[in-house]
Amino acid sequence: MAIIIRNMQYKILHFINSNNIPHDVKAQMLELVRNVYDDNTAAQFIKELKNNLYEYIEVFDDTNLIALAGLMNSGLDFDIWEFAWAMVREDYRGKGVGKLLNDERIKIIKQYGGKKVLCVTQKTWHLTRNGFRIVHTFANGDNLMVCEI
Repeated sequence: MAIIIRNMQYKILHFINSNNIPHDVKAQMLELVRNVYDDNTAAQFIKELKNNLYEYIEVFDDTNLIALAGLMNSGLDFDIWEFAWAMVREDYRGKGVGKLLNDERIKIIKQYGGKKVLCVTQKTWHLTRNGFRIVHTFANGDNLMVCEI
């Protein structure tokens, strides 16, 4: 699917099964994780990708991956979902791409019949704009956030 934000056209892909992600796209995913985080986080990401833990939303400009985010059913109940892994390439931040990732994940979760979305994060501003609220702050500074959709 293609979408235009602020006069920029982006292509959005949704991978339900990480085993179906083409190898060149996986390489771009890994490079994005390394650029946003570090090699240790990239190693954890590889493990999760191999274990097919998440569905992924990926945003591309002409040919390059510029953002990705994960989602999964929480296992707590059929209508409770979780957000995981949200990252936008630095040169695309502030252009609405992060909100696009959240909007797409929420749209998909609604299609699945989801009613609530959970997320644990230290950065809350990017989720509050999608209706998330903090329900608990842990001792390490992480916040448990929830959104009823």
